[in-house]
Amino acid sequence: MRPAGASWHTDRHGEPLSAPPGRPAANVAVPDKPSRTAMPAALTAKTPRPARRVRVPTTICALVAALWLSCLVALAGSAQTPQPPTIAAVSVLDGPGADVDLAAALALEREGRFRPLPEGRYAAPGDNVFWLRLGLDAPQGTQADAYAVDLNWPYFRLQQWFLPERPGANRLLPGEWNLYLPDTYALPALPPGSTTLYVRLAGYGAVNVNPDVLTAAQAKKLLDARPWTLGLFFGLMGAMLVYNLFLYLSLRDPSYALYVTNTALLIVYYACSSGLAAELIPTPTGEDHAFFLNCFEISSSLLFANMGLFTRSFLLTRTESPRLDRLLRLQIGLALAATVAFAVTGPEASEFIGPPMGLLTSSILSIAAVTRLVQGFRPAVPFTFGWGFFVLCGALHSLT
Repeated sequence: MRPAGASWHTDRHGEPLSAPPGRPAANVAVPDKPSRTAMPAALTAKTPRPARRVRVPTTICALVAALWLSCLVALAGSAQTPQPPTIAAVSVLDGPGADVDLAAALALEREGRFRPLPEGRYAAPGDNVFWLRLGLDAPQGTQADAYAVDLNWPYFRLQQWFLPERPGANRLLPGEWNLYLPDTYALPALPPGSTTLYVRLAGYGAVNVNPDVLTAAQAKKLLDARPWTLGLFFGLMGAMLVYNLFLYLSLRDPSYALYVTNTALLIVYYACSSGLAAELIPTPTGEDHAFFLNCFEISSSLLFANMGLFTRSFLLTRTESPRLDRLLRLQIGLALAATVAFAVTGPEASEFIGPPMGLLTSSILSIAAVTRLVQGFRPAVPFTFGWGFFVLCGALHSLT
């Protein structure tokens, strides 16, 4: 028997039963069962984990320490190393009355004849004698031969250095007719403060002086690089000469013969102008330098004439452009006349004939190249590019 108050959905204890098969369960709220006996809080509480420490790798610590140590060493070294001297001011004495000795130059300085150069450089045409006054500032003094003054222009026929307070440090280079003179002056030991250095100079046709102070290592590096630079240049020129000589012997083209002649004249030109020819003689005299200077001038005028001959041969102006050919023959004749003038008069005529002859040659050959290019002569294309590059190199050579 089912107890009183019990339904088909509860058992005799009042617990809900699952619905009979085929009937839905009644929506009866069932109270929560009482929970089991609670466990102690000490057993249920979570123990907090300690914070993870960020460990810096030992390698990074070592690198940071080494960096700090190197900075300290650099600061200590900079505090002990004396500051290099600097050129605080540059002045020039030029003009008709500048060709004087040191005593007269100092007297003219007291009269205010030295003209300041705010940019610190001096450029002028001609071969007149002039004086440079360099105001050196050495805050902590300098050791002997630790620094050198570089003029950045080695083409002088006269180069004399004077320290009035130190006559023993004066250097008088025998530069007459010498196309190339080393333009660095090793400074003696200087006391702290200001020192005035006087330089008596004269160039060939033009000068472009930009003085600077170098360390002894820098000056030595420039001096050591000179043989390598000259060797590379003359090695390249020699290879060009041999290659074009081979082409001439193989093809029998007169243009290659003229190109070989042009390369040979360039070798003579730069051997004299770079001072290499004089360095091959143990003790060159003034006559030797005058001879090399004359060779330099004659080779330059022969170069102008040979360029005209090569242009006539390569562009075929004799048969295809008679009017242009007459212009080239005029240029060749003037260049040969300049050669005779250089051989007879020596360096005196070079300053008046050389620059105009170079400009005339450049202009006439450029006109010839462009004219043949317009006429449709296809070999004029590489000739125009090659001649343009040659003129550009010559312009840079003249400016520097």
